[in-house]
Amino acid sequence: MKYKILFFASFLFFFISIGSVYSQTIPVNDSYLGQTPPGNTPVKFQLQVNSGFFAGDRIAISSDGKEIYYAELNGYPFTKARIKCYTYKDISSTWNSPNVVVENRYGPAITSDGKTLFCEDSGNKSYTLKKTDSLWTGQTPFLKSITLTHSLHLTALGNYYLTTNPIISTTGDIAKLVIKNADTTIQNLGIPVNSINNGFDFFISPDESYIVRVVKANGVGSLFISYHKPDGNWTNPKTLGNLINPAQAYEWAPYASPDNKYLFFTRQKSATDISIYWVRFSALIDSLKHTNFVPYIKSRISTQNISTGIPFTSQVADSIFIDDDGNNTLTYSATLNNGSALPSWLHFNSVTKTFSGTPTQTGSYIIKITATDTAKASVYFSFSIVAAEQTSIEKNEKQIPGEFALFQNYPNPFNPSTSISYQLPINSIVKLKIYDILGREVKMLRDSFQSAGKYSMEWDATDNASNQVSSGIYFCKMESHGMNFLKKMILLR
Repeated sequence: MKYKILFFASFLFFFISIGSVYSQTIPVNDSYLGQTPPGNTPVKFQLQVNSGFFAGDRIAISSDGKEIYYAELNGYPFTKARIKCYTYKDISSTWNSPNVVVENRYGPAITSDGKTLFCEDSGNKSYTLKKTDSLWTGQTPFLKSITLTHSLHLTALGNYYLTTNPIISTTGDIAKLVIKNADTTIQNLGIPVNSINNGFDFFISPDESYIVRVVKANGVGSLFISYHKPDGNWTNPKTLGNLINPAQAYEWAPYASPDNKYLFFTRQKSATDISIYWVRFSALIDSLKHTNFVPYIKSRISTQNISTGIPFTSQVADSIFIDDDGNNTLTYSATLNNGSALPSWLHFNSVTKTFSGTPTQTGSYIIKITATDTAKASVYFSFSIVAAEQTSIEKNEKQIPGEFALFQNYPNPFNPSTSISYQLPINSIVKLKIYDILGREVKMLRDSFQSAGKYSMEWDATDNASNQVSSGIYFCKMESHGMNFLKKMILLR
């Protein structure tokens, strides 16, 4: 008899037309709106939406499983949004039809105690609602000092996590908020959780044991998982597999059920084909944790400026390549960037990871160093060795900086102008721009090719139209050689 009731409830939910109002009779021990739990292949999680809308951009479930929150949006990119909620009634063993919790908001996230609900507006500003007598009230901005936030989470350990400004940042970096008295600082989780291919959505488990985040490649977003290590760092993210991340679809807004049994996410196949899916997750969390981790690059070697006729030695630091299976699993090799052998004067000891030799002539060499683990997974990066005519080491270091850098402007705060200094270790195209706190470009200071060296520019607090800008917080961003640097500046009129 139970199977007939389950079949009837599922059939009834699927068959009811979009936009109707209904109530489902479901056995007391059933959750998730009485829908049949999925296996290893994701299936749509059926939710009621009005005509012309879709359900997406994060789902949230109370810790007791009796409240299901989701966003109803009209197309993508959307201009209208609302958060709706299903509520389970113990007395009648039914799920109420979804009611609207808040208008013009999306991205719901509920705290473990069920008393606080986070949501966002179209400008990626987060808000909090408090629950009083089953009603959500008191919609207030989250931390007025932080203008733009996304995917805000409060873990069971009392820590806030979010992705940083998706307008100013070229990627959506996951960060931890540290709030002490009136001061709030943002601690970027860094590499490898954050990389150049970040998407802006993520989910962190309440116990902070893992993070599921969006990784972008070729315009497609896929879901990856990273585990919290005992030393406080995070593992190199792993894909959740082809069943969850099929080709030609964009996955975003991940969320794991409170018991970790199921993973929910939004799958977008086109601008009109957007739905929330769910899939069995608990076994996948454990199995991926015990498969091979691909090594990754934690830091890089700066350009090595050397002189002809002078012996040269440089060792690759242990902190550059990291393997979460243990660095003793790695073996190393080095070639020129095009795969050719190193020049005859340059030698690489793969055991000590040391380059050595005496350059016989001037020239610039791009060196590729590769680290490979026991599972034959590898990662590599390139750096430059520039051999110049023999001169004093001190003089050479003054002429050519050892690394890319954007320095803090001086003075800061400033009025009416400030000096911005930066350096280039190699000849590069440099873009130097000023943004306001909303991420809008204010001033293009430079967009041109420059030789290696140190530079300084003045910003007179005007925009691209030569108009004076108002007091406030601004950001100076430098882009060069595939790297980005950002400094915060304060203008006080």
